[in-house]
Amino acid sequence: MGRYFFEYLPGYLRVSFSHDDHDWLQMTLQVFSDARVVTPCDENFVKGEPSLEQQPDSVRVLLMSSVFCPFRSLRAFLEAVCVGVDECAFEWNAEGPDGELRWHRSSRGQGHLTISWSQQASDLRVLLDGRQMVEAFYTSFRQFVESPAYRPYDYEELSEAAAYELLLVEDSVPDLAEAVAALDSAQANGLWNTALSCASRLAETPVVRLTLEAIQQASQDLPASTENFPDWPRDWDSLQPVSRLEYVYRRMNQWNLPGSRSGANLRALRSELVERWLAKDSG
Repeated sequence: MGRYFFEYLPGYLRVSFSHDDHDWLQMTLQVFSDARVVTPCDENFVKGEPSLEQQPDSVRVLLMSSVFCPFRSLRAFLEAVCVGVDECAFEWNAEGPDGELRWHRSSRGQGHLTISWSQQASDLRVLLDGRQMVEAFYTSFRQFVESPAYRPYDYEELSEAAAYELLLVEDSVPDLAEAVAALDSAQANGLWNTALSCASRLAETPVVRLTLEAIQQASQDLPASTENFPDWPRDWDSLQPVSRLEYVYRRMNQWNLPGSRSGANLRALRSELVERWLAKDSG
């Protein structure tokens, strides 16, 4: 009777993110397959020539819509792997196709990742080192959302204040608010409409950031505004500066920028647990 020694070698995962059409983000998973080394031996356990069994490498391209933003669930999934649960998974709706990532922990820090995508005929299952998998997802995600390639306007639900933070360079949202509050009603509407128009160009590539002075100059070059915002105070010109500022801040934080999407603020989406775990494991 033949005897065999088996050695299982984990695969390797590379992850990248990019913008797709409309409000979708594309997550590309490049999977380098795991392998099994089979070594025959005789009845005295003298080893023969080993052979390598391995499936072809593969690439899976998955979409994530801002309407059903899944990135908080992805964070929770990675945190569950870090704390050592035996099995965890999350699924998401990409406005048509559905996806799922599932992890089964095995031994020696390894486990099986199963990748499901409804537009693919079959699931993909691969043995991976748990740390390498978590690092691949988390590091590539953070690098993407912190890079110039990421366009928050095309994915995130942006309040006016959040949009102005992205728009302004050298100046701040309070600087803009104070500038609006210092003007009479017509001028204030003109400056604010100009700022909104400039912020709506955040979808353009490359993104153009502006100083408050540039926005003020553009506002002065336009005809005086004759149309107020729907909830604009009729007694604006008689309001005290503090009351004007209260209105400006309230509106900036309660109203979303026209045309912005539905996703979470990915730039602020971090996990202290994952970062501590990766730092400890690397040390």
